[in-house]
Amino acid sequence: LYWDDVLVVFAWVLSLLTAIDWQIVSGHMYQFMLVVSGRIWPPPADLIEDTERYYKGSMIVLAFFYGSLWAVKAAFLIFFKRLIRDIRSFTILWWAVTVFTALSFAECFADTQYWCLVAPLEKIITRCNTEHDIYWGLFTLKFNCSLDVVTDFMIMTIPCAILWRVKIPLKQKLALLGLFSLVMITSLFAILRVALIQKFSKQPEPTWAYMWTSLEQNMAIIVACLGTFRTLF
Repeated sequence: LYWDDVLVVFAWVLSLLTAIDWQIVSGHMYQFMLVVSGRIWPPPADLIEDTERYYKGSMIVLAFFYGSLWAVKAAFLIFFKRLIRDIRSFTILWWAVTVFTALSFAECFADTQYWCLVAPLEKIITRCNTEHDIYWGLFTLKFNCSLDVVTDFMIMTIPCAILWRVKIPLKQKLALLGLFSLVMITSLFAILRVALIQKFSKQPEPTWAYMWTSLEQNMAIIVACLGTFRTLF
């Protein structure tokens, strides 16, 4: 068992905790949406408390989502580090990609609108419906998606560079290249997530956001867990 295995298990645990959190707060989310649409009236007495729990739960889901994705990225980086050993050119590339990946992870948390998730409901409704905050929410959604996709492609350059130099049969090279290209599936899900959760509204639609967040999160883990991956090396 290596550290990259531990990180993949950690990503899976975060995915499981995300699902548990979603089960806890989803009822509060639907209740709030029904009240806003007028389908439930008068509002329940505990609406404010329940809705604040939903927003705080959303913050937890977001944190676990990014933590899970970047744990998978770190697992790939640690695995590739063992392959390159002390080859200087590959080591420099590895460090460059690793530093950028770490900084992008920090950025995903730095640009999060915490004031729209953990503040009292009155402040959230008052502040987070302004044009500026709606724009910022969409911007960070797209920007963090771009960081996710760019880091995936940067990580993929490491094994591709190794394949370019290593002397193995062409059939094995193509098989490995095909496996590395599976990272593009995760990137595709990241792009679809951003495109679809804002398709019908200026603001991200919460039910679509949760669904596509879960799909991308678990697709990344599946790609990392492919059983034939290491046997080809």
